[in-house]
Amino acid sequence: MQYYSTLASALKAVYPDFNWAEPTAFAKQKALGPTYWRDLSHQREFFDKVALELGVKEVHHPHPSSLFLFVVGLLCLRVYISPLQFADWYGITKSAVLERGGVAVLKLYASLGDALQAVYPEYAWQPSKFHKPKDKLPHGYWTDLNHQREFLAKLEKELKIQQV
Repeated sequence: MQYYSTLASALKAVYPDFNWAEPTAFAKQKALGPTYWRDLSHQREFFDKVALELGVKEVHHPHPSSLFLFVVGLLCLRVYISPLQFADWYGITKSAVLERGGVAVLKLYASLGDALQAVYPEYAWQPSKFHKPKDKLPHGYWTDLNHQREFLAKLEKELKIQQV
């Protein structure tokens, strides 16, 4: 058995037909440096890319990076192209994001929901929707009166309660 000094050299030896000139997500993340992911614009770029890969779709609250200007004669058109429908994120698992290179960015947050709330603050997230019934909510979640009110308002709607 042959040993290699780096993972990259081992992969190149084992998979010689792969085009290793193209930077892989693994190589890019290592080269980014320790502060790269602290920048919200880099986090947003990452989550936008993951959204496309996972089929999160529909235009919602355009971000400046999704603005494209087209000049036709004297007419200037602004077109927003955004791949996101934020509600689709509720069905995405943390492991799906991790599999797409999200280890470093998710280390900055307690949960995927916390990360998305920081990256897309313009959307009114409902944190309880990120968790499946078998999962635990973050410690202290129900001590927050806002969470209690949100839950009761939702329950009121679902049960069609009109008067107490």
